[in-house]
Amino acid sequence: MSQKSIAMVIAGLIAVLGILLVVERGGGFGWSGGVIGIALLVKVYARPSRFDLKISISIAAILSVICAGTLYLVRSTWESGEVVELRVDLPTGVHIARVWVLNIDESIVVYYDAEPDIVATLISDPQISVIREGELIGFSNVQVRPTEIVPVAEVNQIFQMWEEKYGRRTQASVVYSLMFGRSRDKEAMILTLTQ
Repeated sequence: MSQKSIAMVIAGLIAVLGILLVVERGGGFGWSGGVIGIALLVKVYARPSRFDLKISISIAAILSVICAGTLYLVRSTWESGEVVELRVDLPTGVHIARVWVLNIDESIVVYYDAEPDIVATLISDPQISVIREGELIGFSNVQVRPTEIVPVAEVNQIFQMWEEKYGRRTQASVVYSLMFGRSRDKEAMILTLTQ
């Protein structure tokens, strides 16, 4: 395989991965990968040079490092505040997610972006527990509401309380959404859990 062919394969992979990310999630990394990959593919095809392979490998490495570095920084920022383990009993087993929590009145409130199968279980038969500071907490009353039916003032209050509790850590969520997008099939839910 010639260096030009290898460079085109690498450029094509960057473009395909970027396009798949755009279709699935959107986000800056998806768009960047798609545009850069296509531009590199066109350049290698139309104006080949002896540096194309090095350029293709370098771009793939730079994009990978930036993506991995951003993901690491976002996740480590999220984990630097109080995080609990949310456990949802599904017909197929237990789904575990790490989430931020608020204490409002006598309840624990969680904002959770869930996949369709988890949403269906949460709405029909919510069996939820939380591990907080090493302690397993069960709940006698679980209220599950999609955010679109929750009054805007209440959602805003939850976000404001998040801001007060987690401070600048909330900006990591903004960075994550901008760079990695959001899975198009997820639904945002507000869970109010009372013991």
